[in-house]
Amino acid sequence: MTDSIPSRTTIPLTRQSLTTHQGQASTRTQANGARLTRAELEVLQLLPSDLTLHEIATRRHVSANTISTQIKSIYRKLGVRRRLGAINEAQQQGFLRPDQDAR
Repeated sequence: MTDSIPSRTTIPLTRQSLTTHQGQASTRTQANGARLTRAELEVLQLLPSDLTLHEIATRRHVSANTISTQIKSIYRKLGVRRRLGAINEAQQQGFLRPDQDAR
């Protein structure tokens, strides 16, 4: 008899938390097909500000490389190439409030 490790499955949820098989809470948000992790959502909330990548990293207590990777992932998932495009798309999809200026 072999022990099997349960696979991680993502269940499409809208703005709800779910628990992985290891008991770690993670957030997945889906709007028009885009799924963002909790960390990506937190970074996305900071994009409308005038904070630089390094300032976002300092505020989030992670490296600039981590923020860069998360931003690239956000852009890919939202189907955009630039920060302004991500802000506009995030507002359209309901990830950001319309009053969060896109500079």
